[in-house]
Amino acid sequence: MHFTPIRQLGVGGMAVATLARDEAGRLVVLKRSLAGRPSDDKALRDEGRLGQLLDHPALVKTLGVIEEDGHPCLVLEYIPGLSLQALRSCGPLAPGLCCVIGHHIAEALSTIHTAENDQGHHLGMLHRDVTPANILVSLDGQPKLIDLGIARALDSTVTKTSTGELRGTLRFLAPELFADAKQSTATDLWAMGVSLLEAALGAPLFRGSTHEILLNIVRKPPLESIDASRLDPRLTAALRPLLEPDPALRDADARISAARFAEAALSFSADRAALAVHVRASCATPPPRADRRDAALDQEPAAALDEESWSSLLDARAAVSESTGSTVQMADRGRQPWRRGFIGAVAAAAAGLAGASFLLLPNDDAVVEGPPVRPRLEDLAPSAVLVPRGLVWRYDDTGLESDGRYTAPDFDDSQWKTGPAPLGYGDDTITTVISYGSDPKRKHSSALFRATFDVKDPASFGGVRANIVFDDGVLLTLNGREVARDGLPPGATLLHWATKVVDNDHEHKPLPFFFSAERLRTGRNVIAVQVHQHSPISTDLEFDLELVGLRLPSPP
Repeated sequence: MHFTPIRQLGVGGMAVATLARDEAGRLVVLKRSLAGRPSDDKALRDEGRLGQLLDHPALVKTLGVIEEDGHPCLVLEYIPGLSLQALRSCGPLAPGLCCVIGHHIAEALSTIHTAENDQGHHLGMLHRDVTPANILVSLDGQPKLIDLGIARALDSTVTKTSTGELRGTLRFLAPELFADAKQSTATDLWAMGVSLLEAALGAPLFRGSTHEILLNIVRKPPLESIDASRLDPRLTAALRPLLEPDPALRDADARISAARFAEAALSFSADRAALAVHVRASCATPPPRADRRDAALDQEPAAALDEESWSSLLDARAAVSESTGSTVQMADRGRQPWRRGFIGAVAAAAAGLAGASFLLLPNDDAVVEGPPVRPRLEDLAPSAVLVPRGLVWRYDDTGLESDGRYTAPDFDDSQWKTGPAPLGYGDDTITTVISYGSDPKRKHSSALFRATFDVKDPASFGGVRANIVFDDGVLLTLNGREVARDGLPPGATLLHWATKVVDNDHEHKPLPFFFSAERLRTGRNVIAVQVHQHSPISTDLEFDLELVGLRLPSPP
């Protein structure tokens, strides 16, 4: 079966997820091994095999497992919606809606815990990574438990890895696991309880270092570590049997938990329809900037897709427009509007609901911190070319992850390769051909470029325009600070794929980006760029850049 990739949705420690269309035009998620190691391939095949045994509306469906050049690829149901982590970041969730989610996710866990193989033998299966990032709520209000990446059977040695580390996300591990107890149905239900409690609070339950979080889990029962008046007593009563520190007193049968949450939801007159209204409203409400720290807490290693996954807030906002077939017309863009789900589809609603203040630029995915200058072409005229097209750039084409230090002005790039722009591969317009790796079907996701230039008087400029040729996503930093991006979500690493494809009509054509001249320094300036491909089978990559200083108009 042939699939047409649309964009990358997420990347984790083991796998990368891509939104795609199948031959019938249906949206699906393709989950592939990130490194192609035999152990990762085996884990992915196991995940696919287990997923195909499970059938419940509150579980994401595994549609099939295909082989690509000897490597497995999972074909998963695509669910446009928000993760519980994203909903939490928008503020505390109403107690009745928490109970609706608890009812459905407990039913999903019951399906997992009672699963049988084809011969009718009980598998004793556990999820092992129930977190807000792995609980998705679709646009029609259906909660879904996703990601069986580290699911295992009860009779396996699943509590610790060979290095002695617990598997799962730290904040959601039950206290008995730190005393060498085995993971169980009760530990899955504990994790669900903590996830729902955090949703009701609108914030993580525990903060601090790993050591501090561990001590809090062991010493502080969750419902005793918070102000009880913050929760409705009906929700507290539903949560308490999941959050008993003693596993002997805790729920071990998810069916019992599901029934209790269903009864509690009924007492609130809450249902899926109300949850759907809340999810759609949250899609149009950007979370407070302060909550970005909270999102980072849910990115602890767990051999599963992290929060920048296909259940993320960014992708769900894009899914709003995709699921309804709507498009947004943008003047003078020259790029297909369907790729602008985050800004294009919900910008007006987000501005109205949250009091946001921003303008659409020609590169409407750009992120500029502080009070940015929004120069108009009719007001500002070119004053000086600071970086010409065809410049000799230093570049890193190894495709390896980086901690971001390459953007720092004092970074030592003397070991990088050099060559004049345009740089890239796959087109006859390229002057310097760079490497995409050893496998043309598993190309590097990104390449890095750096250059320096001198400025005598930054105050003489009213703004800066960067004319960038790139294919398919780009992030531009000046003197260590981001000034523009296109086709990459916030938080994207060098291993992320671009969220769009530059079409043939716009290849080789520069796209203008504007930013404040305050980013310039007197003397030496350093510009660093990362260019991302949209998939491992991208046929070409191209990069060139011209940086132009703009002058303010003369006074009348």
